[in-house]
Amino acid sequence: MRILLLDDCPEFRRSTISLLRQMGHECLAQQDGKITLAKLADLDCDVLLFDLHFSGLKGNGLDLIPSFLAANGNLEIVALSGLSSVPAAVEAIHAGACDYLTKPLGTGSLKRCLARIEEKRHPVKPKCACPRKNGTKPTEGTYATQVPCMQAVFDLAARAAAMPTTLLLLGESGTGKTPLARAIHRQSREKEGPFVTVNCPSLSKELFESDLFGHVRGAFTGAVRDKPGKVAHAAGGTIFLDEIGELPLEIQPKLLRLIQEREYERVGDPSTLSAQVRVIAATNKNLGEEVRAGRFREDLFYRLNVIPIQVPALRDRARDLPGLAEAKLETLAKEMDKPAMRFSHQAMEAIIHYGWPGNLRELHNALEHALIMASGEQIDVSDFPSYLRAPRGKDAKPNGSTGSNGSNGSNGSNGTNGRCQVGSMVSLEALERAQIERILEVTTSREEAANVLGIDPTTLCRKRKRYAGQCREMTESA
Repeated sequence: MRILLLDDCPEFRRSTISLLRQMGHECLAQQDGKITLAKLADLDCDVLLFDLHFSGLKGNGLDLIPSFLAANGNLEIVALSGLSSVPAAVEAIHAGACDYLTKPLGTGSLKRCLARIEEKRHPVKPKCACPRKNGTKPTEGTYATQVPCMQAVFDLAARAAAMPTTLLLLGESGTGKTPLARAIHRQSREKEGPFVTVNCPSLSKELFESDLFGHVRGAFTGAVRDKPGKVAHAAGGTIFLDEIGELPLEIQPKLLRLIQEREYERVGDPSTLSAQVRVIAATNKNLGEEVRAGRFREDLFYRLNVIPIQVPALRDRARDLPGLAEAKLETLAKEMDKPAMRFSHQAMEAIIHYGWPGNLRELHNALEHALIMASGEQIDVSDFPSYLRAPRGKDAKPNGSTGSNGSNGSNGSNGTNGRCQVGSMVSLEALERAQIERILEVTTSREEAANVLGIDPTTLCRKRKRYAGQCREMTESA
């Protein structure tokens, strides 16, 4: 890659340039931020290594990051600092940097940082649609997206993965928070270590503490030998606390200490142990409301909420549905020793227009049901569960309609907010109008909508004007 180094220390510039060239990169160096900003567009660089505290800079170096990005939108910025500070690293990431490295630079950390950038700029074939050779489950298509809100999640997750800070994944049940946590772990500095999941609601508070931190022999009835907890099993890697909103209040101060001090004690053992783990937590609850209700500690909430990542519901990812469904169908067919399957046009329409209140987990179950019921090499609507064949009620909203907890405030005819559906007793013109409105809602431009509908943009514009005129006539006659 072509890398620009902005630093005012001649010795550091010389050593870093030498190191970068040994790695095979082309390297330029500047010591004046104003000159660099003016020339940045002409320099055509891939990466900027930028000292946040170089002399002669007025104000905070973080303020320059947006200006650098504005001058070169394809630039990846790595913030450098002599201070090892998690808050400073988080501020740099929020400002637009992709990574934060502490000076003096270690060869290994610099190599890993640049390797992540290279992988991002020249990605390998997406992992979502490919089962792994070792037979483990893929990540249910969470990597592939055509939806801006989901792409923003992936971008933030990729940036946050490079930092050791605690992450909080938010979203409805079944939206793919666990696969996302695994993906973050695989891109993190702890990727060589284990990924250990702790299901917070699974055990009583008495057993949970032992399961998380471990215990020593004789700590309680039945403790016949020492047992390391999941924190110890996760050493050097990531511990994922799923549904942390269900964590017992009695355990919360000990978890806070684990996150802040990286220290804990096993049950029945007064000696303090060190925990070298990264913490990722997830919940489908509103932790702010849990704090106000007294069910969750405020200090723990703020410690977890350093970088919150909101995972969208499946109904808000309408354009992703065909790809997600096809990738999951391929994976399930192989797991069940079935031949390669495909969806009929009607089956795919049913998938696209269903509301998926259970998100990715419900999609998985529906496709598993369809594979069991299918007799040929094609999935038809008749192979789906009954609720998907004939959606009714509040859980069968078309994609894009949202409300509190994913439900819609008002139900129209047939439980679909009054929208026309295939098979409804309506004219073809009404069905066409409903389809055009639906596609316009889930696409980002008129050209994209026309492409999905299979018509040219001029035809789409003409049809929209005609339907708008009909609405005006109906209003005036009323």
